[in-house]
Amino acid sequence: MRLDFSIILLLITAAMIKHGRAESVCFESLGSSTSIGNRESLIRHLAANVSFTGFTTATVGRPPDQVHGLGMCVGNASGMDCRRCVTEAITWDLTILTNCTSAFSWETQCMWRYSPENFVGVVDVENKIASYSINNVTEHARFQEQRRMFLNNLTVSTVSNKTGFMFSMGEIGFNASHKIEGLVQCTRDISKAGCGNCLATVRSFIADIDDDWISLEAATGSCMMRCRLQPIAPPPPAEPFNYPPSSFASRAFRSLNMQGTPVGKLIRNLAMIIISMWAYAELLF
Repeated sequence: MRLDFSIILLLITAAMIKHGRAESVCFESLGSSTSIGNRESLIRHLAANVSFTGFTTATVGRPPDQVHGLGMCVGNASGMDCRRCVTEAITWDLTILTNCTSAFSWETQCMWRYSPENFVGVVDVENKIASYSINNVTEHARFQEQRRMFLNNLTVSTVSNKTGFMFSMGEIGFNASHKIEGLVQCTRDISKAGCGNCLATVRSFIADIDDDWISLEAATGSCMMRCRLQPIAPPPPAEPFNYPPSSFASRAFRSLNMQGTPVGKLIRNLAMIIISMWAYAELLF
């Protein structure tokens, strides 16, 4: 494989703008000072409460300046990591996108969304975004088929997840040096049927993307898919095994605390030779 990747961003809504984070979407509008204040209050609430159950929603203010929001942990992220993720991600976005009245973002360990419209419980299949990298892969056709089946299995597992979290992740081997990793998740405010509909939309969206991708993230405001070809880390080198000295030899050496007389030195030297030969024989037999 080549090491140089080309990163491509797809934004499929006229109102979306790119702002340095391929997994984020912003709908730009001026908004009132009251709506901006409500949005900041909402963000603080999401960051403070998302770690308790891994999911939270909130509404702040009154129309027409009301803001609705959602925060969620992605995958198996810990509560602490998820809270940190929501805080840092939204803070970063708001410093760049001060005029975004509506936005959503899928980060590595969290997802957040806010809007003046009450989107909670409504499946978003309109606002689609994807980022991916392209590279040549040996056995390209087999890789495409394994990738397709892998994402299909993760989709089925996500929709049928009995925990209600609508989340699934896993990996499969591709060849001796690489594996395929994936993660699929829906937001917890929608039904399983809505989750299946959302993921079907994302799968169709992925089908229109260049087939040469080896790493991809595609999402809407309600669901997300990640998949990548990942090198398999080599096993750590085996630790050399040091044979312990014979217990008899150890005791004998410790007992040879003789005086420095000529006879004593001679006896000590002979004893050391005999004990060394004994220890060596023990290692051999």
